[in-house]
Amino acid sequence: MLELFLGIYQSASKSRQARRREVNKWLKWIIMECASRVVLMQNGFQSYYFKLRKRKGWKTARKATARKMLTVVWHVLKEKVPYKS
Repeated sequence: MLELFLGIYQSASKSRQARRREVNKWLKWIIMECASRVVLMQNGFQSYYFKLRKRKGWKTARKATARKMLTVVWHVLKEKVPYKS
């Protein structure tokens, strides 16, 4: 697996890595749009989104919901089973 680090930022005992830039912008755009809509339709994603939104804000909650959706899609494709909410 190719790992490209754009930089590591350190201060005292805390460190973080720079974000990756090589992403599929169309996939990112469409999954964020889908995450915005799935919050209105499915209770599982809806409760997850609102729980996070209360603590972290709507942007972070939308990104986390999109990532959760991608994880579900990956498992559905990998295991070849229909999605159960």
